[in-house]
Amino acid sequence: MKYSQLLGLAVISTAIISCASVKIDNSPCAKAYYFDSYSNAIPICMESAIAGNAQAQLYLAQMYNNVLGVRNHTKAIHWYLEAAKNGNPDAEYFVGFMYGHGTLMESESQRAATWYRKASAQGVAMATTEMAWRYSVGLDDNGLVHNEYGLDDDSGFVTNDTANPYAAESNNWYHKAITQAQKKIATAKRSAEAGDAGSQCELAHYYKDGININNQDVLIADSGKSQFWAKAAAAQGATCGEFQLGLDILYGWAESETPHKPTPAQIQAGINWLTKAANKGDLNALDKLGSLYMDNWHLVPQDTNTAMKYFAQAAKLGNPSSQYHLAEMYYYGLGTTRDTCEAYRWYSAAANQATKDNYLSIQAISQALSLDMGYLNARKPCKYLNQ
Repeated sequence: MKYSQLLGLAVISTAIISCASVKIDNSPCAKAYYFDSYSNAIPICMESAIAGNAQAQLYLAQMYNNVLGVRNHTKAIHWYLEAAKNGNPDAEYFVGFMYGHGTLMESESQRAATWYRKASAQGVAMATTEMAWRYSVGLDDNGLVHNEYGLDDDSGFVTNDTANPYAAESNNWYHKAITQAQKKIATAKRSAEAGDAGSQCELAHYYKDGININNQDVLIADSGKSQFWAKAAAAQGATCGEFQLGLDILYGWAESETPHKPTPAQIQAGINWLTKAANKGDLNALDKLGSLYMDNWHLVPQDTNTAMKYFAQAAKLGNPSSQYHLAEMYYYGLGTTRDTCEAYRWYSAAANQATKDNYLSIQAISQALSLDMGYLNARKPCKYLNQ
């Protein structure tokens, strides 16, 4: 995904959440978050979070928001809000996004704008981009769309007329976002070169996708540089680096100008790095390993038993993607005996975490409703119905 003028239509990127956008401090929470297992990091960070440390509160929110550790919507929302109230800029952005796009919380456009402005004032380019996008579609801080200023119903964007105050304001926010992103990249590079693992993870993510704001490339995607910085973080034992390096080795080739699949040795190296992250409780790493053994791009022979093991582990901890894939395995009898009641259980679990603009969410809801109606019409028992 690229950060573009359409960023506001996407859900929070798990890759962004998984790597904090600050330098690693020497606190026990920060060290545990980056280098320890997440089951150990949660209680360590909890102590600092309860004491009012905003960064620890953000780490907790991230661990509870599916990407790391265990998914718990209620706790994630609580700690995002606490961190935002205590002035953490990344938390301010995440709260704005949750209000603006209905992820975790009900949409509330006016509150979204308030938090975006707070985060933007602290230099968060993504928040500034969100404000630019809002104005580009004629959306004011009260959440009202002003069609009288030339909203193009076909494109969804206001006409770029000098007499249009929303177009002018949108451009101002975009220019500010580009400047902020450039500063952010420069700061991350200095910290990464000094050996900071968090910044190394951050750069790896930036180079993986590139950064494009309002059709201007702020940073060109470079799979080689992404892998370089992920490797630097992974060499220090940082979970975010291990996860990103595994992904880069296994799938980075597909984005190359001359794509060629990795060698068996490279595939095993990628699996090893993902496994390191998975063993520390990274739910996305577990999900990726499950997908790999379910014939994802045919990098390894299909092994439905192994795939199910990884999907089940992540699904039970709340990963919606794994819940969906586990449901599919039960529904079609892959790696297990066909069990539509178990399929309903996991489709429903994934559907209950649905976010808009997410294909798997839509599929999960559709399948859960279909099975629900099927059981009711056939009057067949399923212990997960009506729970």
